[in-house]
Amino acid sequence: MELRDDVSVPNLNPNEVLVRARAVSVNPLDTRMRAGYGRSIFQPLLPIILGRDVSGEVVDVGGSVRSFRVGQEVFGALHPTAARGTYADYVILSEDQLVPKPPSMSHVVILSGLNI
Repeated sequence: MELRDDVSVPNLNPNEVLVRARAVSVNPLDTRMRAGYGRSIFQPLLPIILGRDVSGEVVDVGGSVRSFRVGQEVFGALHPTAARGTYADYVILSEDQLVPKPPSMSHVVILSGLNI
């Protein structure tokens, strides 16, 4: 694992949402990928960021996003083959990969329910 503070946030595509991560989960797919699962698919993309699930706050939206606004709390999951993961301060997801976070649930609690 490598921690870096010099990574820039990529530009958003029209249907994408930038989320500041408040919680992420470690799920079985992440542990399997760390052990080498999917190496033939991901080898050309290394190093990659692991993680599939995120809960956080919208900080920017692409030009065609209508379902979310800056400041809104959301949670969601990336497709298993996504090259960029959620183990980061900021995560880009497409609009259809997110849903509003219920105000009655914390970011940690909402993700712990995804991995039951």
